[in-house]
Amino acid sequence: MKFNKLKSIFLSSALAISILFTGCSNGDQNTITNQTQVKNSISNNNQVTVESNDSYQSLSASKELPKGSVKASVERVVDGDTMKLKIDETGEIITLRLLLVDTPESVKKGVDPQPYSIEASNFAKNTLVTGDTVYIEYDDGDKTDKYDRHLGYLWYYSTDTSNWQMFNETLISKGYARVGYIYSQKRHLDELYKAQDYAKSNKLNIWSVDGYVTDKG
Repeated sequence: MKFNKLKSIFLSSALAISILFTGCSNGDQNTITNQTQVKNSISNNNQVTVESNDSYQSLSASKELPKGSVKASVERVVDGDTMKLKIDETGEIITLRLLLVDTPESVKKGVDPQPYSIEASNFAKNTLVTGDTVYIEYDDGDKTDKYDRHLGYLWYYSTDTSNWQMFNETLISKGYARVGYIYSQKRHLDELYKAQDYAKSNKLNIWSVDGYVTDKG
């Protein structure tokens, strides 16, 4: 009789301990899963940089450098869509404005830095380091705008893919910019819209805030 009673107490205790550890295990697993689903880095202006779980397969990664592209080196990044480059052949330092790309304003006079503008600028600075070799692909039409800025697509060597990639596309695919244009040059418009669709569907950065991105900017 005493043996059966002790056996009953032992089984009850074992069952309680099993439930306790199972609950803790599931809770820890849920926490780990939630942490790995979204990686957030908080900037000084309380914006959240979001990275997708699924890596984006760049549409330009399988391409060779465009024929006729101009070799240059990075002098400095002005903001997300504008940079100073030194033309390799002539030594001329030019300002390049990326075609078909519209990033939030970070250095425009009279305008406070817009949400995700600093993140876009920092991403460009971390990706395009001073002295890096890059190539400028010009589109049909004017090579410069009324501000004497060169207009083009910027190709850089990605250590992630070990290949040349179009920075315009990378910037858009990560949600640091939207597709936007005021110029007639639209050679890569379809490709960049596909990159934008990816960022938008994954709610990356500028797309993480409902109503922030509009057709006007």
